Amino acid sequence: MKTPFILLLELLLFSVTGTAQEQLSVRGKLLSFDGQPLKNAYVSLFGQEIRFRQNTDSTSQFSFTVDKHGGYWLWLTGIHHKTLLIPLLVTEPLEFAVRLGAAGYKSDFDSVLVIGEFNDFSDEESAVLMRKQSDGTFIATIRTNSDTLGYQLLGVQKGEHPLAGTHAHRYAFDRERPLLGGKSGKYISVLNVENGAARMVFDPDELPRSEAGAKVMFKNSTCSSARIVSSRQELEKRREPYIEAIEAYRKAGKDLQAFKYDWSADRADLAKQIDAEPNQLVRQYLLLNYFHFGNSEEDSLMARRVFEEIPPASMIWSLEWGSPGNTFFTVAHIASQPQVAKVYAQQVIEEHADPAVRAPFLFYALSKAHQAGEAELTSRYYTHLMDEHGDTFYARMAKARYGPSRNIITGKPVPEFAVASLGDSTKAYTHRTFRGKVYLIDFWAVWCGPCVAEMKNLHKAYDKYKDKGFTILSLSFDRRLEDVIEFHRKKWPLPGRTLL
Repeated sequence: MKTPFILLLELLLFSVTGTAQEQLSVRGKLLSFDGQPLKNAYVSLFGQEIRFRQNTDSTSQFSFTVDKHGGYWLWLTGIHHKTLLIPLLVTEPLEFAVRLGAAGYKSDFDSVLVIGEFNDFSDEESAVLMRKQSDGTFIATIRTNSDTLGYQLLGVQKGEHPLAGTHAHRYAFDRERPLLGGKSGKYISVLNVENGAARMVFDPDELPRSEAGAKVMFKNSTCSSARIVSSRQELEKRREPYIEAIEAYRKAGKDLQAFKYDWSADRADLAKQIDAEPNQLVRQYLLLNYFHFGNSEEDSLMARRVFEEIPPASMIWSLEWGSPGNTFFTVAHIASQPQVAKVYAQQVIEEHADPAVRAPFLFYALSKAHQAGEAELTSRYYTHLMDEHGDTFYARMAKARYGPSRNIITGKPVPEFAVASLGDSTKAYTHRTFRGKVYLIDFWAVWCGPCVAEMKNLHKAYDKYKDKGFTILSLSFDRRLEDVIEFHRKKWPLPGRTLL
């Protein structure tokens, strides 16, 4: 029997250091589209690599622990399979299996190009054309002084994304570029070099082919995390007609700024689903996702439900991919309850455990305090953001907009600049290009919630005043051109001139 002293000591140690009891385990299997173990696979939690191991029983397993209850995002990918991104609400130990979907390939391989270490994986003129053989395979030989050669193929996967070749002595995982949702472009085929040359063979028959999508199977299919993953997959299916419609519009050569899509039926269905959902956390998740399907001023009652039904400390805010800022800016605008939104944001800042949630809410509070001319409150939020989240995009944005040493302020000339056009890298825009004109400079990023939330207002302003000479200069903070193009194609056609 433990003495009172031992019990007290254990309580003190628990309160100071915590114990393993606070950690929650997540275990899973990552399988190919046909349920077989994957030759090469990668799992990542919030960008932190999770070790993947191949067991002797030939089942592809992974496992990790989290230190606290909360919302997390898990990336899963395998060679020649689509990357899958799933939200995990970890409030209990989780166990599940994931079957990835095969990558989508073109129907005909008329022109297959090789990119790789020899041309810094560029898809420009330095790519090498593979020669098609009578048996349907493609071959290419590349000279190099290295012992090995890493390469990928273009012209194989739908969407023009690079794909690892079928011929490799081993596969490498490209950690330099971010994972692409729904794409397979992270793996690199590596060949041994013999006599100063690497000879590669691409065999289309070796590519895994299946129309079956990804599937996530939880051991406890009724837990909140399982329900949320299932809901996300259903919501993604709802977006497919929109993506197909905007793609068809783009291919028809029409002006994307005139593209419109009617989300009203989807929002009506979602509203019914939210009302009928008995699981509180799943209902909160659906309520936030309601605002991912367009919005209108008529949705003010739904927006006010966010303030009433989602506690400021809710883990669901962590399951807003990229940042919850986009959704909250939208909700706050539609709800038309500025004081309620202000109080709610302050509560999130004080109560939420996730710094990735607190940062965008701090930025929201800072921007509203600045707009209201509340100098002392603006300074307090600015200092808070810099001290606790100084390495985030929101801190950099705050420095540019509200920092004491910012270059762009009322009454001060625009600083000199020169930037390349997104559509034509040979064309540059400078401060002289817009001299004597009325224009708005919009600094943004595809993952910046507040930036995306303002897209609707930017479009309204552009449509209203473009015939009077008004334009918008959109400057993206994104590192990858592909991310901006994908956003432009699938989500919002960007107004004015879009630059990177």
